[in-house]
Amino acid sequence: MRFFCRFTSIVILFCILISSSTVSASDQREPKKILVIVGLQKNQLVTQLVEKGIEEVYKANHDYRIEQYVEYLDLNRFSDKQYKQQFTALLFHKYADRSIDVIISVIPSSLAFLLEYGDDIFPDVPIVFSVVSEMNLKSMKLSPNITGISYKPDIKGTLETALKLQPQTKHVVVIGGVSNTITNFLQGAKPIFDQYDDKLKFTYLTKHSMPEILEQVAHLPEHTIILYTWIYKDREGNSFIPREAIVRIASAANVPSYSLFETFLGQGIVGGNLIGFTAQGRKAAEIAFRILNGEKLDTLPVNSHGSTVNMFDWRQLKRWGIDENDLPPGSIVRYKELSFWGQYRWHIIAVSSFCLIEFFLIIALLRQGIKRRRVEHALQKTYNELEQRVEDRTAELAKNYEQLEQEIEERKQAEESLKESEDRFRQLFEYAPDAYYLNDLEGNFIDGNKAAEDLTGYKRKELIGKNFFEAGLLSVEQVPKAIELLKQNVEGKTTGPDEFTLKRKDGVEAIVEIRNLPTKIGDKNIILGIARDITERKGLEAKLLQTHKMEAIGTLAGGIAHEFNNALTSVVGNIQLLEMDFADNKAVKEYTEEMMSSSHRMANLTSQLLAYARGGRYQAKTISLSNFVEDTLPIIKSNIGPSIRLETDLSRDVFGVKADPAQMQMVLSAIVSNSSEAIEGEGRIRITASNKEIDATFAKNLPELNPGNYVCLTVEDDGKGMETETLNKIFDPFYTTKFMGRGLGMAAVYGIIRNHDGWITVDSELNKGTIIRIYLPALEAEVIEKETIVESATEIPKGEGTILIIEDEEMVMN
Repeated sequence: MRFFCRFTSIVILFCILISSSTVSASDQREPKKILVIVGLQKNQLVTQLVEKGIEEVYKANHDYRIEQYVEYLDLNRFSDKQYKQQFTALLFHKYADRSIDVIISVIPSSLAFLLEYGDDIFPDVPIVFSVVSEMNLKSMKLSPNITGISYKPDIKGTLETALKLQPQTKHVVVIGGVSNTITNFLQGAKPIFDQYDDKLKFTYLTKHSMPEILEQVAHLPEHTIILYTWIYKDREGNSFIPREAIVRIASAANVPSYSLFETFLGQGIVGGNLIGFTAQGRKAAEIAFRILNGEKLDTLPVNSHGSTVNMFDWRQLKRWGIDENDLPPGSIVRYKELSFWGQYRWHIIAVSSFCLIEFFLIIALLRQGIKRRRVEHALQKTYNELEQRVEDRTAELAKNYEQLEQEIEERKQAEESLKESEDRFRQLFEYAPDAYYLNDLEGNFIDGNKAAEDLTGYKRKELIGKNFFEAGLLSVEQVPKAIELLKQNVEGKTTGPDEFTLKRKDGVEAIVEIRNLPTKIGDKNIILGIARDITERKGLEAKLLQTHKMEAIGTLAGGIAHEFNNALTSVVGNIQLLEMDFADNKAVKEYTEEMMSSSHRMANLTSQLLAYARGGRYQAKTISLSNFVEDTLPIIKSNIGPSIRLETDLSRDVFGVKADPAQMQMVLSAIVSNSSEAIEGEGRIRITASNKEIDATFAKNLPELNPGNYVCLTVEDDGKGMETETLNKIFDPFYTTKFMGRGLGMAAVYGIIRNHDGWITVDSELNKGTIIRIYLPALEAEVIEKETIVESATEIPKGEGTILIIEDEEMVMN
């Protein structure tokens, strides 16, 4: 027994010596200073949960001596500028002689405070934020020294968890308070709820008083669950603490409740995929230690990974008969009532272990006494042999050390040369204007430059390990072409330039020109790709081609119209001569009237062709488009259906334009008639006139339109709109979507506007209406006032003389 006590004392003394030497060595290290700035008061549950997560990370990092300072700003109660400035001065003086290594910011108000005053107090100190939603971040402009962990409520995850635990659910009651935040939140959640339309009915109790909510949740039908968001204020203006509100609701409800935030756990909800504020604190502390380890901020982007945790209240699981075995793997279950073994198992284990250790220690000590002498003899012999071997080995190591030093120096020089070469390549690669990317021989993305991120909208880390199709950049139709090019690259052939249409992360399509070059990095075969965005160039080419097509068709239509007009003149003249010769013959007169009516229709067709061909006769005068529209609308109103509402917004300060009123009347009549026909039932046509300054950037997208001042006439309807095929052919002669018609109305409009040195654009989507804009050059910066024009009768001169008729067509001359 005396031997056992002596041995135990030696072990304890040895542990104390090791502990003191460790503490002594630790105390010699320079401590790392971490400042935690919290926007709430100290006793808030969110604050306690975040600090718990931070403390867990501190305990796990024994390699650092940490000095932690915590400041509670309490900005929810004191948010005026004078308070912030006084607190800024306090922090400045308080930490003037303490070099803070990293700052952890908790909740949006503290982050906003640091964004406004942080550079004055802690210049260039890295800041890691937590408990800030993605919606909050959109309104904040983060500086380069800030990163952190954001969060986004996992509505879909909580719904899926609830449906797994209660698969018979048919009805979901969404409960929230009266505020713009709740309204915006539900608008964002609506697309998620719409995914369950086929199996779930959603009811919203978001604009009710608390008594009304309690009354309704007490009588909900079977197979219903409650999804609680938060309530700060109800419809009657009563204020609530969200945690207290859910206690009242869950107590009154006859069905289980789920929610989205950890702070509501233990207040009556079953649980869900909750925003874990302890996890938020843990993640923020982990990022802070990564910064202390030397990682750069640009390698630590803001993200929300790991901020939601499946957490449940054991008491509510029992209340609603939910089996704990059905919970998702890795779920956290709190408030569990322990058995005697669960409450005291560590005490029992500790006592039992102590007894077992004592037993085996006694046995070991007895055996040790027997073996001690035998081991001492063997150790002495081994010691002598080792001493000789150490002497021999030391001499050999001294020689090898000299050789190793020389090899290290040579390798160091080679590594420095290689690093310089890699740095030059990385600079060229990273800042090239075109998108550069590296693929393996299976087409999977390895690396890319900044231009590749800008072109695709994806960060490099989002694309690594994926090919273009898996990343959603290529459509199914383009995959065979991409595979064929990859086969050629694997065979060592350079390919390109090849055109592909990429779908960016934001859904916008871009036309790119791609070249692929097989190459090597080290001993690894890879493919170097270069992608150039030619979307703008292709668009301009298409518009230029369309312009040339319209000009060519116009030239052809003009030639046909002139020849047809000459022939028609001869026909009309002969009909009139025939009427003169047989003026008393009723049968002849009946036939000539029919021929004359057809001729007039053909003359109108010719006028439309000439208008499209920009070869008609114009009598241009200076007019105000606002006045023109007001004068013309009474004439063309008969073309508009009685159920269609006509609206105007005609500015009185529009500039004057040079235009033929008769031709412009034809333009307005054709457009308004088309808009009326596009509206089925009730609808609206809106006509506006305003000044428009066209700059070089805007003019670049409109061929033949020079920068300067213009007057824009807009006709907008809410009719059925047009698909892309119809929109591309709207100005083509003889193209029409009507059962009857010649298809020259919009073609003539195009010709008239172009003949006035103007331009016309059409924007339309199927079932979303059409907007037509006409741009006419403004004469000068003067407003044309509306005047009443009084035409005076002109006396026709009379007398005798000779009329000279000149005509090159023999039939017309006759």
